[in-house]
Amino acid sequence: MDQDIDRMVDMGVEVVRIGEFAWHIMEKEEGQYDFSFFDMVIEKLKQRGIKVIFGTPTATPPAWLIDKYPDILQRDENLMPRSFGGRRIYCYNSKIYREYTKR
Repeated sequence: MDQDIDRMVDMGVEVVRIGEFAWHIMEKEEGQYDFSFFDMVIEKLKQRGIKVIFGTPTATPPAWLIDKYPDILQRDENLMPRSFGGRRIYCYNSKIYREYTKR
């Protein structure tokens, strides 16, 4: 990570976005939030003068949420649920998914 940050500084990066695809890191188990990894990353970036946009992680739901509520997955043209592991695989109309994203 330090080498990556060095390269960012060398390239003149002033702002980075983090977090959008990391729900599984922030909440490894339902209701158990841990932001320590991001605290460390933000501190390293801050020390090097790089600003951070910390996004919400709702683009990629964690496996535990899909396991608990498989109906939040989008369905394809044959009404088959999309596979876990991609981005934006949730159904935008899922009330359950929206409730979890509010947390």
